[in-house]
Amino acid sequence: MKTLSKTAELHLNSYLRHVRKYLQASESVDANEVERDILDHVESELEQADDPVSLSEMNRVLKELGNPSQWIPMDDMSWWRQLHFKIKIGAKEHPWAYRILSFIVILYGVLLFIPIMVIIGRMFVFVIGLLIALVCLKKLMD
Repeated sequence: MKTLSKTAELHLNSYLRHVRKYLQASESVDANEVERDILDHVESELEQADDPVSLSEMNRVLKELGNPSQWIPMDDMSWWRQLHFKIKIGAKEHPWAYRILSFIVILYGVLLFIPIMVIIGRMFVFVIGLLIALVCLKKLMD
């Protein structure tokens, strides 16, 4: 393999880490085989590149390979990974939809938080009132 600059090597390692992360979700795809294929492709693409290989050259080659998430079939993912993947891809294609979804989730959380805090606050007031009543009752009994 060609000599890589530090930044190009870090970028390649990051890409391979992402590929391995996505391939953990699949039992039908061999992660080692996919990694070997990627490294072979990178090596063949960089044969004509100058030593050390620059980050821009590495970016070009990895961009041709595409997103690491494409290396796993959707059918092999669990439902929650599929949902996460669709939201992540949707966020890139339609950033406004992702912002709206985030706003709705935050709003829902706030709207749930307020009644829960009111209930807890009422319980706290009730317990404090009960303790005060018990202290007063004890003083009356003494």
